[in-house]
Amino acid sequence: MPHRIHYRRDEHPHVRTLRRLLGAGAGAGIRAGVLFLVLQVLTADAVREPPILPLRMFASIVLGVAALRAPAATTALIGITVHFILAALYGATFGVVNFLVPARTRASYGREIALGIIAGGVLWLVNQR
Repeated sequence: MPHRIHYRRDEHPHVRTLRRLLGAGAGAGIRAGVLFLVLQVLTADAVREPPILPLRMFASIVLGVAALRAPAATTALIGITVHFILAALYGATFGVVNFLVPARTRASYGREIALGIIAGGVLWLVNQR
């Protein structure tokens, strides 16, 4: 049975739409985060780096250089947590920005996917420094 979102009766329709897009954006961000994490781990392995290296890099946002020396389990837990919090935040941000796009554009799954891929690519490039 699908999850139902209950809205307040006195809530403005734009607030309902924004709330829905925030949730959908966060969910999409987490799903994209899973794919990105898998690709990062596979890429690290392909270039003969330890597969935990991407998680150590994500954990370094919180731990700094210590993430490179911390025990693997600690690094993995912190890295996964940071990675998925950021993925949800980036996805929710995309949802808010998407709220500003005309409704007819939001109704096209193809355009949504293309915009999401472009936004993800730009985010990846910015994070590469």
